[in-house]
Amino acid sequence: MREAIDKAISLSTNFPTFINLMKQQGYIISYSYSRKYPTIRSVNSQKAVRLYRLGEDYELDRIVQRVNANDYKIVAVNRENHLITMKSPKHKRIPVHGTKRTARKIGGLYGLYLHYLYLLGYRPKKKHKPLSHEMREAGRMCDKYSACARLMARERLRTDEDVSAFITDSEHKMEELSEARNKVRNKLRRASDPDQIEQLKAERDGLTAKISKLRKDIRTADFTLERSTQVRDDIKTELEHCRGDHIKALRKDHRDREER
Repeated sequence: MREAIDKAISLSTNFPTFINLMKQQGYIISYSYSRKYPTIRSVNSQKAVRLYRLGEDYELDRIVQRVNANDYKIVAVNRENHLITMKSPKHKRIPVHGTKRTARKIGGLYGLYLHYLYLLGYRPKKKHKPLSHEMREAGRMCDKYSACARLMARERLRTDEDVSAFITDSEHKMEELSEARNKVRNKLRRASDPDQIEQLKAERDGLTAKISKLRKDIRTADFTLERSTQVRDDIKTELEHCRGDHIKALRKDHRDREER
């Protein structure tokens, strides 16, 4: 966070520009007269950090002072150097077998999550290195997204409707297994034969394992549906960075300021 703030300050001559540059780096600064402490948080996180906890130089008043003290010529040089270091990604031609018409394409919700895992850099062999802050932040939850893809592959779930139907069926199965386990527990209370007790305990433990697996699958399926909209938004942002749209916007802003 400190590094992002220092970078935004070095490229700013006024506070609104500083706020916009922080957003481009994936951080939101919240401040108002009704708020006692200004805060900063990642765009993909609801947990905010009070600015004063970052140090005296990162309190809001001190940030405004640092921005206002910047010399326009120095800022212009910093921006030029910043644009030079931000290289546009190179487009590669990849040979494929067949044509678009004959090639097999994985679509739907399952295809969406496979594409997302590739952009996260999770899928081999030639890994994609995430460019946007949103995608790098989402990388912390790679295991959960991978579990979503594995579940959809195992159960052949391709659409939102398939996942919803799987949740409903799994809940019914879990209720049936719970009833069966309760019956086994009742028999276990009345049992006196050691061999029968061991057999009932094994049956009970087997039902418990099946219930736990179903419960885990339901949580994964719920997470799949819950995060699908965020996944689509993150993919859109990452593809914009892959095309270099954010660099074009910075260069246009730089040209407009030079003309003024």
